[in-house]
Amino acid sequence: MAAAGSLPGDTPVPSLFDATPEGLLLLAPDGTVLQRNATARETLGGAGELTGNSIFKIVAPEYVEAFGQFHASVCAGRQGIFECDMLRDGQRRRVEFRAAPLAYNGFNASLAVCRDVTSRTRAERDSLLLSAIVESSDDAIVSKDLNGVITSWNKSAERLFGYTAREALGQSVASLLIPDDRQAEEPAILARLRNGERVEHFETVRKCKDGRLLEISLTISPVKDTTGRVIGASKIARDITERRKAERDIADLNGQLRVDLAAMTWMQRLATRMVQTEEFAPLLQEIVSAGLEITGAQMGCIQLLDGGHWKLVAQQGLASPFLDWLQNAPPRNARLVVENLAAAELSGRRALQEAGVQALQVTPLFSRAGQLLGRFATCHRQVHGASERELRLLDLLARQAADLIQTQRDFTALLESEARFRQLANSMPQIVWSSGSGGAVDYYNDRWYEFTGLPPQQAAEEATELIHPEDRGPVKEAWRQAMASGTPFSHELRLWDRAAGQWRWFISRAVPVRNAAGEVTRWYGSSTDIDAQKHVEAELRRANQDLEQFAFSASHDLQEPLRSVKIYSQLLASRYAHRLDGQALEFLTYLRTGASRMEMLVNDLLAYTRVTTLTEPPEAVNAEEILTQVLDNLAGAIAESGATITASPLPSLHMHASQMQQLLQNLIGNAIKYRSPHRAPLIEIGATLDQETWTFWVQDNGIGIEPQFLKGIFGLFKRLHTEKEYAGSGIGLAICQRIVDRYNGKIWVESTPGEGSKFLFTLPA
Repeated sequence: MAAAGSLPGDTPVPSLFDATPEGLLLLAPDGTVLQRNATARETLGGAGELTGNSIFKIVAPEYVEAFGQFHASVCAGRQGIFECDMLRDGQRRRVEFRAAPLAYNGFNASLAVCRDVTSRTRAERDSLLLSAIVESSDDAIVSKDLNGVITSWNKSAERLFGYTAREALGQSVASLLIPDDRQAEEPAILARLRNGERVEHFETVRKCKDGRLLEISLTISPVKDTTGRVIGASKIARDITERRKAERDIADLNGQLRVDLAAMTWMQRLATRMVQTEEFAPLLQEIVSAGLEITGAQMGCIQLLDGGHWKLVAQQGLASPFLDWLQNAPPRNARLVVENLAAAELSGRRALQEAGVQALQVTPLFSRAGQLLGRFATCHRQVHGASERELRLLDLLARQAADLIQTQRDFTALLESEARFRQLANSMPQIVWSSGSGGAVDYYNDRWYEFTGLPPQQAAEEATELIHPEDRGPVKEAWRQAMASGTPFSHELRLWDRAAGQWRWFISRAVPVRNAAGEVTRWYGSSTDIDAQKHVEAELRRANQDLEQFAFSASHDLQEPLRSVKIYSQLLASRYAHRLDGQALEFLTYLRTGASRMEMLVNDLLAYTRVTTLTEPPEAVNAEEILTQVLDNLAGAIAESGATITASPLPSLHMHASQMQQLLQNLIGNAIKYRSPHRAPLIEIGATLDQETWTFWVQDNGIGIEPQFLKGIFGLFKRLHTEKEYAGSGIGLAICQRIVDRYNGKIWVESTPGEGSKFLFTLPA
């Protein structure tokens, strides 16, 4: 046992202690503080109240037992060093004790020098943590001096570039890693570092030990000494080779999708025009142009098979040798694809080569009944292998061309047989009529005479009188515009039903018939009874209006009694709570909670009904400004939940600002409310434009939604959780659904239980 020193009881210990710059502490064997100097008071806290009390009252709980063993060892005659956390004035500090035994008033005490080592300990921990992070990082972390010489090299740098730390240290970055064609990058980077600048996300190429080139992203930060002078740099290198490859693949795919989308849009436009116009030759010409656009071909045509002979009806870019070959090429019932004409055995090859053709495809055109109608050809001036995508799209165009040809033939045959037309018209349930190019009706089918009760000689003269007075002007103007432009006519109007003695709604349509010169020679039209449909629509509108008015009125009428219930329950609680027993107070709490929930339901119901009752016209609103207002409104919930919210740029839209605010506030509020108990909310907001439609999304990392609930979640009063779990009325998403419906959009959710949800909705651009 080491000999203990001695300190007489009457020695002026306070004077000796206070004269010592180190923190000195004298402890009895039971841990009572006998003396401590000013420095110890500063280290351990308090002015003097610890003297005479146990040191264990300020030792952190987890260190009490170990400190007790250390103190007992010192009092038993051993010197020692011990570190532990001490609770100083409500704060935790790290203190080092260097103690030795001391004879005092007949017993062995412990005399300890105490030092606050919190800063040192934190620095050591930070250094160890930083070292562990650097070594365990998936990214290469390299340090260099201002001459570009490598001074540190972590494990990921070894893995990424192939050089060991021994091989890399002391080498220059330029000679070791930078390809010859990028040597100018390093001087520029070093110049920026000397100015104290940080280089972020610099994407470049670096070479490995085995000669491979890697695409990497660099973040380089200057390293400064204690005086603030830049002495080197720390570099983080991340391998982005796979990411860049994926980006290129995605870009290629997006490019392909854009081409496909453009092709499908073109086909849709063609399909629409086929319904709306009788222009046969221009439509076939558009199909040829679409085929050239889709395949990148320079020449193309459509031929009809008429009486065993080929008739060219549409072409683009064709020279006479090619036309001669087409005129004499025999019919084929299968597609012909030639990728390299020079290597193919094909009749007429010389003529095709003289015309500049190097590759071609010819698709036969069949009617729905299987009859060969013609053929559709596209040709390239270079060797070209047709992809499956091209051939699939060409098949779609061929189908459109065949349908158009068949429709034109059928319509021509119908015009050539007036008797067949009249027989067909009289068998139809609609009113069918026709007129000359000037617009005067010269034919009605039997359905017209049955409806009006007029004899044929009066039908044309009194037809206008049978139109409702409010509809005559608009119908006359629409008919005038259709004849002037030669475009199809369509209009809703009311006609007088003589037999029933009432007005009935009809939709009247007409299409022009043109001669070979493209001039309108006749109009054929029909009038279809839509009266029942109009009445149903009117009834639905009235029912919706009545329902909205009822909900609006009922909600307002419920507000006053609810306020009374809340006010008087609050008065009862504030004035008579001391007179009520526990169960009565519990009942009172139920009453107040129920009234508050009912008030919330009423307010949400009002919001739901107001979605379709706004009378002012929509306005141009900035979604980013509205998002700022929403985040201000939700600031309390965001702060309480610790949520992180990020947003990409949002567009301006033409809609009601209050409804855009409701949409975003409901969806972001739900993302905060239904957060995971294991992590802070992370919410992303964004929008993308697709043609004429904006798609917005609000994505979170919350609790998610089970698949069986995804379809019904937007229903009124639909709740997936109890009131105790998550407060709410179950109307918020129904309001979102109704707002989006108002603007002819759609709303849906994608979710993974336990991982989060992504709510998406569309609005017109």
